[in-house]
Amino acid sequence: MRFRVAQPPGLENARSPFRLVQDNGREVEWINRFLDQQRIRGVAETTLRSYAYDLLHFLRWWVRVTHTTAITEKMLTESTLLDYIRFQTNQQPQPAAASINRRVDIAERALRLAFPHAQAPFVPDFQ
Repeated sequence: MRFRVAQPPGLENARSPFRLVQDNGREVEWINRFLDQQRIRGVAETTLRSYAYDLLHFLRWWVRVTHTTAITEKMLTESTLLDYIRFQTNQQPQPAAASINRRVDIAERALRLAFPHAQAPFVPDFQ
């Protein structure tokens, strides 16, 4: 399954203009719900676009690792985001530390919104 960031025309103002969709046009609901929340908060469109691409990067990694597009509370563990950090630091060329931190932060925020009762997706007190 392939994913991309789309900008469909005619969305209402309370929805993010950037949507994560599959090739078949189906939206990735939990990510788009996060983007909509950020739009309502008044986040700039350039920031929303950045969030969308950061979450696209996370989602592509998730599908590569789990072989599924589904994310459930049971699938999220304390090592989920640490594994994502390890993946990024092993890429060539390696992304800048600021890029890695930004991607992990946005992924963690979106996951907490989508799965508030999940086990903490990050190791406690990790800094």
